[in-house]
Amino acid sequence: MKNTAVAGSDNTEDDQDENTVVVKPPVLKIEKSTAHKSYKEGQSGEYKIRVTQRNENMTAHQVVVEDHFEQEGMEISQIRVKYNGEDITKQCEIIIDENLRKFKIITGKDVSDKDELMVIYQTAFKKMITGDIKNIAESYSDDADKVRDDQVVVMEAVQPALMITKKVDKTTYKVGDICEYQLVVTQTIKDAIAKNIVIEDQLSRNGAKVVKNSIKIYAPDGSDITRQCTITAGENKYVIETGKNLSYDELKTTLYNYMKNTLNDFKNQGVVPDMVQVGNETSSGILWDEGKIGGDYTDFTQLAELLNQAISGVRASVGNQTKIVLHLDNGGNNSLYRWWFDGVTGCGFDLDFDIIGLTYYPMWHGTMDDLQYNLNDISARYNKDVMIVETAYAFTLADGDGLGSSFSPQDEEIGGYPASVQGQKDFMSDLESVILNVPGNRGLGFFYWEPEWIPVEGAYWGTEAGKEYIEDNGILSNPWDNLALFDFNGNALESIDIFQTPEQNLVTNPGFEIDGYTNSPTGWNVWLDDGVNGETVKTEGNGFDGNYKLSFWNESAYGCSIYQTVTGLENGTYTLSAWVMTNANQTVNQLYVKNYGGEEMNQTLPVSDLGWNKVVIDNIQITNGQCELGIYSIANGGDWCNIDNVMLRKK
Repeated sequence: MKNTAVAGSDNTEDDQDENTVVVKPPVLKIEKSTAHKSYKEGQSGEYKIRVTQRNENMTAHQVVVEDHFEQEGMEISQIRVKYNGEDITKQCEIIIDENLRKFKIITGKDVSDKDELMVIYQTAFKKMITGDIKNIAESYSDDADKVRDDQVVVMEAVQPALMITKKVDKTTYKVGDICEYQLVVTQTIKDAIAKNIVIEDQLSRNGAKVVKNSIKIYAPDGSDITRQCTITAGENKYVIETGKNLSYDELKTTLYNYMKNTLNDFKNQGVVPDMVQVGNETSSGILWDEGKIGGDYTDFTQLAELLNQAISGVRASVGNQTKIVLHLDNGGNNSLYRWWFDGVTGCGFDLDFDIIGLTYYPMWHGTMDDLQYNLNDISARYNKDVMIVETAYAFTLADGDGLGSSFSPQDEEIGGYPASVQGQKDFMSDLESVILNVPGNRGLGFFYWEPEWIPVEGAYWGTEAGKEYIEDNGILSNPWDNLALFDFNGNALESIDIFQTPEQNLVTNPGFEIDGYTNSPTGWNVWLDDGVNGETVKTEGNGFDGNYKLSFWNESAYGCSIYQTVTGLENGTYTLSAWVMTNANQTVNQLYVKNYGGEEMNQTLPVSDLGWNKVVIDNIQITNGQCELGIYSIANGGDWCNIDNVMLRKK
């Protein structure tokens, strides 16, 4: 841009000077990507569009993004817009054409050289297309020229596979009885379509005949399509030409309808479940191979999609009044839970579940500390309540049916509790303590499996049909009889009393949450050695459980303690625990209990190499209805100790 300046007067000649500058406009850059370079008929894929501004210190105002597919057969859905990582979808005007192949997004946002605009959407490839499938993305603004980027993918042909299952209403009939069969046909290959489904069925014995008028055919959505099918029936055989196609989408629809209809059946009988568990110990997925995960199956998309369908079916029937549980085994394995839940929650389906369920048996699934760490981590990481939905421990090493037991002497050694009624009760008591210690009251409780499985004739692990299916030549038995809550004669064990009254934390202000920041927390007494600064003992942020913790620290040598006396206790056996972090250089640094009717008991606090540690004093025999509990420290200058979630409970 040239600029000319002229100066003159009445008695001088004009003089001029000129200057030329270059005006740099904002320049947009658009980058288009997709998860795969090829797709299959019926498959969905995620596309991403990234828009930035290339010129330093320049801004493109009121940026617009457009996108379209050249061919028919694709459908765009689930458009999301992010501006510098923040979801702004609801702030944008999004215009999608009627055939779902094109959209325009008026973002209302300005993009500088430091900003990023991201558009993410799903595309369903509805039909087979030969050759390249081109997708064109464009962006422009009030003051920036249009830029574009193309994305080309191809489609692959997929061979479908059918699975048929047949059920009968009962296994024994009398002459003249009507026998009802149910056949379910599914297509098991994702992104494939089986066309013009034909079903044939033949009875193997004379004397039975097909009742032609009884044949009913239902589509995956539950609608009756009998009249649309061609049925050819003889005495003991029939053929159904459905004229229908089955795809992976039908599997999803079938799953959705199954969950919805099942819950409707409950609801129609006046029964609405408090909780519905979608799948049982689903570490390796559901509905193999479509929902399989692990080994060579590393993509969680299909599993997440099927879980989403199942959950949606429950919600469609009973809404949010029923809690949804997702359940894995191996409750002490934190890496398993992070891998699985990161996977299913990272696929863009926003799974609407409420509770993470865990199976935990101490002889197989790690220590109580392993379990505690996992519960604390996953409840916070995924913002969900947690529950032990399957657990048990042996009350004896004896074998009720003489055919072997699941719990052996080696399991007793690994589990850490004696195989006795008291050992069983102690296990459940400690498990309850672990659950109560989950931050934010996220621990809901536990279910015992299977409390009534005593050695009764016919109460076997499996069936003869099941044995045959898995090619098991063993003898049918009940290997769980020594893990029940009733003895071999059906009498309730004393350990069952743990379910009568849930254990309570008897400590006042156990997590130091009542007062916020203070040097004198409610319910606690503070002792300081002569000359020690009052700021040595104080509550601080970033607690193990909740917002606060208690801290000991001084730049000079110090002695201090916090303590409280708990009265009105029922005499019996108690456990004291606390979660601590400390550098462990103190001369004395102990959790203690005294004045309970016996000699003082204490436990030195360990060095905190990996964070918070749980310290326990067990088997406190209170005989005088009270006790004093606390933490006592004699420390050097710079030594520190953090304390949280102190618990006293009766066993």
